[in-house]
Amino acid sequence: MGKRNLFFALSLCLIALLAVGCGGGAPAANTPAAGQDAATEPVTIIFAMDNTTGGPWDLGAKRLMELVEEKAPGRVKFEYYPDGQLSNNDQRTTIEMVQTGSVHLACVLPSIYEQFDQRWQVFSLPYLFSDFETARAACDGEAGQYLMSLLEEKQLHGLALWEHGFRHLTTGSKEIHLPGDVAGMKIRVMDSPTFISMFNLLKAQPTVTSMGELFTALQQHAVDGQENPLSSIAGRKFNEVQDYLMLSSHCYAPVILLSNKTFWDGLPEDVRQVLNEAALESTEYQRQVSEDYETTLKEELTQTMTIIEFTPEEIAAWQEAVYPVYDEFRDTIGADICSLFGI
Repeated sequence: MGKRNLFFALSLCLIALLAVGCGGGAPAANTPAAGQDAATEPVTIIFAMDNTTGGPWDLGAKRLMELVEEKAPGRVKFEYYPDGQLSNNDQRTTIEMVQTGSVHLACVLPSIYEQFDQRWQVFSLPYLFSDFETARAACDGEAGQYLMSLLEEKQLHGLALWEHGFRHLTTGSKEIHLPGDVAGMKIRVMDSPTFISMFNLLKAQPTVTSMGELFTALQQHAVDGQENPLSSIAGRKFNEVQDYLMLSSHCYAPVILLSNKTFWDGLPEDVRQVLNEAALESTEYQRQVSEDYETTLKEELTQTMTIIEFTPEEIAAWQEAVYPVYDEFRDTIGADICSLFGI
């Protein structure tokens, strides 16, 4: 072997030894494959949305995705599935998919998530908030942040509390003014102990039906009425099968924007930072959209429904009628959380 070839062979050996000494061998879990650049390869995020296209949830999701792209062009690739495509509009299924990691990002209601953690039942207490300002302050303050931290126990990570809005009652047969007016009526409610208890107190017949089946149930008179925010009432066209809308504002519902914890923890730091920033900025936008919907939809729904606004005296009667729900669920929710919410 010539000197030149011998020198070349020794150089290759030295390079190989240095590679082993510096941790060469099998690539680490986060090491990109050959030919890929970790700084430019996009992170894929599967985003599921159990709400109608064009509604406040959907618009908030689209704004979040826009912000991520603005802040980090090409860094994240979203696979977005609106209209309950992955869960058939069953939010319990969505939560389970996020827990297993088959979905990375989703929006769910506390009234559904409380099936996984009863402490979240606090948001299902009737007349807990009187207006948007008070409700948002609680969500953004110590109370909301403490609840968000509890998500970690269930393999979830909370990014923000968006807004679903105040829930209102609709019926297809008669208008409602006082609590006793719903006695004997089949009212569709979510699978939430607090909602079931509330309508039992009113001597109604609370009936659990999924959102995907609710329109048909109303159309076929399997149930007499239901309760939801205006965005859901209009978005799912309940006004086509219901005649009366009572602006009862009996419950305020935020929306939990959450991720799979393992997936979140494994994201590159720059991607987590961008998602956090986008979640915060999109929250303000999404809430404003939700509030604007309240105003716009009230006007639109007057064309197809008889709308009834409760007087202060009627609201007081409803509050008194359902107050025992607080005593029933205070221990379940916990004294610490009740204290944070001023209960």
